[in-house]
Order: sequence, then C-alpha cells, then structure tokens
Amino acid sequence: MPMDNSKYIKFFFTEAEELITNLNRQLVLLEKNYSDAAVINEIFRITHTIKGNAAAVGFANISTFAHLLEDIFDKVRNGKLQFTKDIADTVFRAIDELTDLIERTRKDGV
Repeated sequence: MPMDNSKYIKFFFTEAEELITNLNRQLVLLEKNYSDAAVINEIFRITHTIKGNAAAVGFANISTFAHLLEDIFDKVRNGKLQFTKDIADTVFRAIDELTDLIERTRKDGV
C-alpha cells in the first residue's frame, strides 16, 4: 500500500514559503555586505534545506533548481566565487523563478 505523504507535502509548501521569505531577507542583507560569512552560510543552509525537503517529497524539479542555488553559495562561502551585484541580481531573479516553480507545483500538484 503506497504511503500517504499529503501531510508532508502540505508541510513542505508551508515551510518553503517561510524559507523563501527568509532567503529574500538574507539576500537583502548580503547586498549591504557581499562578504558577510554568516549571511552567506545562512543562504547556503536555506537553499540546502529547500533542496532536501523537495527531494524528500518527490519534487525533483524544485530540488534540482534549489541545488543550483546551493552550488552558487557553496562556491561563494568557499572562496571559489566572489559575490557581486551582477550575481545578486541573477540570484534574485532565480529566487523569483524558484518561488514560481513552487507555486506552480502547489497549484498543479506535480
């Protein structure tokens, strides 16, 4: 008998909304100081959490997208990529796309 994971999916969407809000908040902070290690680590943690939670409930599309953001911030926090205004602008657009992807998934149930 298949497991009913509807309550986990509902939890995923509730938590994802909170995480996206916090992610945007952290990015605004990062724009004030592109080298703030605490903020960079928090952004990495948030994207990692979204990725893992999406994978856990079977939303591979969301997990894959979040993984791309996680990779960016892994490189930033390890000094392999310098965070700049151009990257900030791109990341803000990517967060908008991630938000839209989550909302489409919630609406379509896929």
